[in-house]
Amino acid sequence: GELTSLTLLLLSHNDLRYVAPELSECTNLQQLTLDNNPSLESPPIHVVDQGMRFTLEYLAELNKGRTSKVFRLDGRGYLRVPVDLSKYGHLLRLDLSRNHLTTLPNSICADLPYLQCFHCFDNRITGLPDGIGLLVNLLDLDAS
Repeated sequence: GELTSLTLLLLSHNDLRYVAPELSECTNLQQLTLDNNPSLESPPIHVVDQGMRFTLEYLAELNKGRTSKVFRLDGRGYLRVPVDLSKYGHLLRLDLSRNHLTTLPNSICADLPYLQCFHCFDNRITGLPDGIGLLVNLLDLDAS
């Protein structure tokens, strides 16, 4: 079922690794705490530190990315790619622009065989992944 009436969710002081993206569908949620979860990978701690609204926006984008062919993670201040891209192999467009990324994981090339458009401009990237040639359907790459 859906937790549409949920207003308070306190998950602090646990050992969570992931928070389900569907949590973003809890439209009445007024308080969410995720602090002191040392193993938390998604959402990343720097997303959680920016507050509930930012955390729910991140989770909503992950949730939408599961069914959409477009995944937008632009302008979020990410230091590294914040998701396991193997779950998004159907993507045609990936936008990681305007973050603080310094590297791109090889998984982008291996896990996204249908990718046609990849934007990662306005980051601090020092090079493209070794497997960039695996993206045989890529038509638009902006890493400026």
